[in-house]
Amino acid sequence: MYEQKQMIRKKIKQKLSLYTQNSSASDDAENTACILLQSPLYRNAQIIYAYAAMPQELNIDKIIRQALADGKTVALPRILTESGIMEFFYLTENQSLDQQLVSGTFGIREPIPLQPAVTEQTVLDAAIILVPGLAFTSSGIRLGRGKGYYDRWLGNSFQKMTSPCRQIPVVGVCFDFQILPNIPSTCTDIPVSHILTPSRIIFCK
Repeated sequence: MYEQKQMIRKKIKQKLSLYTQNSSASDDAENTACILLQSPLYRNAQIIYAYAAMPQELNIDKIIRQALADGKTVALPRILTESGIMEFFYLTENQSLDQQLVSGTFGIREPIPLQPAVTEQTVLDAAIILVPGLAFTSSGIRLGRGKGYYDRWLGNSFQKMTSPCRQIPVVGVCFDFQILPNIPSTCTDIPVSHILTPSRIIFCK
């Protein structure tokens, strides 16, 4: 199974490397933002758990900036290298997005260390979680980059901060070509409830 996943990762990374170099990727980012911002998923959310996209990922900066402008609470992840885990930190509407991010682990943009961390006391019921991935299936299986940061956070850290009755949407974000018919998975691979692409929102079964 590991070899299968690695093969899929290699193929998708190659496609992403080529696709994100042309203007279609920018158009896709714009379309993706419009679709989410007009959806009940966004309108009903008080807090957006998002991510700062890498150069070869679908960029969601417009969603983050609009959420801050709309007065929503936004939190982005930072990898704590000393513990090997990922935690989310709140952004502020008083500074621009670029002013609040620094280059962190693996060169990924992360919130500056001075930002407050998400805790059990500050988690809100009305939220959505935007999750990157290399590939997804329409049933919600997600293939990440192999480090397991999101699977651990969703399966452990975030789960401990929320009650079982909370049904917080976990939304995978990707280009349309990143949706595959089949992806091998194990019990530690946390599925998503929705998939957001430049053309639609998929409600996963």
